Amino acid sequence: AHLNQAISDEMSRLTTYINTDPALTVSIIMHELPEGVLLATSPDIDGLTIEADNMDELQAEVKQWAPDLLRHNHGYTGGPITYIYSSPRGSTFLI
Repeated sequence: AHLNQAISDEMSRLTTYINTDPALTVSIIMHELPEGVLLATSPDIDGLTIEADNMDELQAEVKQWAPDLLRHNHGYTGGPITYIYSSPRGSTFLI
């Protein structure tokens, strides 16, 4: 029961953080391809398709290309971006 409450409290804290943070928040969906390569796509960023050999490289590539794609495809004018990474299996974390 304590674990469930702790999880509930943490989810509430993250939801509050996401909803009150002035940063643009975008979802990044990560897929592990059969070749062992990671693929990142986003329902929020038209054209974002990035492949990388590991998570560090994937995050670096997303941070490099997402602002340009947001600017060109969505009229983004700058400011902080919060990336919410998730997998089709349901794991989610903020970067």
